[in-house]
Amino acid sequence: MITLPSVEPLPIVIAAVINVVIGMLWYSPAMFEKKWLKLSKLKKEKNPGKDNFAFWIISAFVLAYVLSHIVALTGAQTATAGAAAGFLTWLLAAAVVVPIYVFESRARGLFWIYAGYQMVSFAVMGAVIAVL
Repeated sequence: MITLPSVEPLPIVIAAVINVVIGMLWYSPAMFEKKWLKLSKLKKEKNPGKDNFAFWIISAFVLAYVLSHIVALTGAQTATAGAAAGFLTWLLAAAVVVPIYVFESRARGLFWIYAGYQMVSFAVMGAVIAVL
C-alpha cells in the first residue's frame, strides 16, 4: 500500500491560481489567442471557455494537488528541483495526448500551444510548491 505524504493547502491554492493566471496570459491577445482561435476553429465571441471557467478552476486545483504530492514524493525542496518535478510530470501528460493529435489529424501548432502552456505552468507550479 502506498502512503501519500501530507501536503499543505496553501501551496496548492497558490499553485492553482498560478495555473489559471498563466493560462489567462497564454491565451490572451498579447500571446497566443489569435493563433489558438484560428487553429482550434473557435470564434472569440463563442469561446466555450467563458462558460466552462469553473471546470478550469477545478482542474487547476486537482493538478496542483497531484503535483504537490509528486513534488513531496521526489523530495524536491528547491525551486529548480520543483520545476524539474513539474517538467517531468508535464512530459508524462504530454506523451499521453500526442497520439490524440496524431490520429485525429489535429493541427500540430495547436498541440504546441496547449503543451507550451502546460509545460510552463507545471514547471512554475512545481517550483512554487517545492519552496513553500
